[in-house]
Amino acid sequence: MISRHDSHLGPLDESPTASLSSSTDDSLQAPATTTARSLPSTSTFPFSASVTQLHWTRKLALGLAAPLLVPLAVAAALLGLPILGGLAARGYVTERRSEQRVREYRADPVRYMSSRTSDAVKMFAKSSTTLADFVSAELRPALQCVQQLRDEVLICRCRY
Repeated sequence: MISRHDSHLGPLDESPTASLSSSTDDSLQAPATTTARSLPSTSTFPFSASVTQLHWTRKLALGLAAPLLVPLAVAAALLGLPILGGLAARGYVTERRSEQRVREYRADPVRYMSSRTSDAVKMFAKSSTTLADFVSAELRPALQCVQQLRDEVLICRCRY
């Protein structure tokens, strides 16, 4: 059973029953246990005795929530570990692929670049709409220039 007196137990207390029996005369023993136990309460070190002790309400909340938290943590681990493993495997495969490409390039840069270029052109040419859009976008400025020249020539012809 959790009692209110459990929250003030420190690492140097003799026993829980000793602190319960002396709880009536805390004013007599409080300075002695404080000086023997740790530094003054202004210490903010994360693992000091005053920080690691839980209040009885927090102990009760933890005790009530543990039956729910433990299965949820196990389920999260069972779902998360395969996902993290897959991401790690994908990273490993892409790293090995890039290392292989670098080795191929260093072995014969001209052959590597020609094969990569031909692959890129084949992928680009597979979609005729993409190719047509690209060609029309590239030729649009040239077409505008030719039209302007034609208009100027027609204007010049009309004057003479």
